Amino acid sequence: MKNLFSTRALSRVSLFLCSIMAFGLTGCLDSDMDDAPEPKPVSYVSFYHGAPDAPDFNVSVDDEKINSQAFKYSNASNYLSLATGNHEISFTPVTATTPLADTTFNFKEDNIYSLFTVGSQQNVDVLVVQDSLITPGTGKAAVRLINLSPDAPAVDVAVSGGGAAPLFTGVEFKEDTPFITVTDGTLSFVVKETGTENVLVAATSLSLEPGRNYTLIVRGFQTPPAGNSNVLALQIVRNY
Repeated sequence: MKNLFSTRALSRVSLFLCSIMAFGLTGCLDSDMDDAPEPKPVSYVSFYHGAPDAPDFNVSVDDEKINSQAFKYSNASNYLSLATGNHEISFTPVTATTPLADTTFNFKEDNIYSLFTVGSQQNVDVLVVQDSLITPGTGKAAVRLINLSPDAPAVDVAVSGGGAAPLFTGVEFKEDTPFITVTDGTLSFVVKETGTENVLVAATSLSLEPGRNYTLIVRGFQTPPAGNSNVLALQIVRNY
């Protein structure tokens, strides 16, 4: 994906180089000093646009815009390093000056976070999730699930075929699960309404590399409003 973050802006808000994910937005360090700066405590943060009828956003950290291109629905970022402490994160429509969603959060040293815009345009929120990545064993990958569909019911997710038991059950809107291990390779997943055989959406031929951590994201509307085409979908994003 294209680099949507501005390097210069990132340095102004103490976002330092830490591109440890293969997908999305990346940032890097611009130092105005001749000598290398003293190491500073950092946390690691990624961003995801999951509000299916919200506009394209500009993303700001402490009032500094950090994206160089519009942050669109279903865009995902790399992990970026951020100086520890309290920071205000805001998401402002590219055609506006007032944020549609914002949050202030205390980012702790060496912790890893994902920030999701969630909900519908009339009620967009910022969901902060602490990521507890794991190290899968040989021939394994790790997956977790997050439900970002504002009108879908609680969901179960299973690997397709063979009558396998669900990997995740009863995951409601804005809920996430811990990472678990699965066999690596090309897998297909099915999303069902919890406790039923009602299939909501399926995703086929998703490639999971050994040793990697992935997030399965249920996103979009089960019943889209008029003029909206962001139907229910299952997206996979590699965290690390």
